[in-house]
Amino acid sequence: MLRDKKGVHNSFNSPDHVNHLDWTNMERFPHVFNYYCGLIELRKHHPAFRMGNSGLVRKYLEFLPGDDTMVAFHIKSGLKEQGVDEPWGDIYVALNAGKEARSIEVPQGVYTVVCRYITCDERGIGTVDGGKVTVPAQSALIFHN
Repeated sequence: MLRDKKGVHNSFNSPDHVNHLDWTNMERFPHVFNYYCGLIELRKHHPAFRMGNSGLVRKYLEFLPGDDTMVAFHIKSGLKEQGVDEPWGDIYVALNAGKEARSIEVPQGVYTVVCRYITCDERGIGTVDGGKVTVPAQSALIFHN
């Protein structure tokens, strides 16, 4: 909800004026609210994003090489074989906190993008070709095949 906590790093014992949610931000920044809603729907409809078994996580999630400003991971296809009703195959998630675009390497192919910049829609918002995939600065990129 775009709260800054007035610069207080650990606001656990801080008063309400530090911890409150400014609900007018929903009206001032509807694109952020819609983005959060899209992320919530993505997680609700795709069990790959909420594996509750550490064995599945170890088997199906692998981190991709990156640097100190980006975290990227691959959720491998095959979860259906483990009883997880995931409709997508391979899923890639990249979070770039850097001020410059970064790239990740993925297998060749055409992937459906479901999250880019400040748009998230599980039905798809475009495609990206495999190989070297660029992740824009200070953004998330989520795509699948």
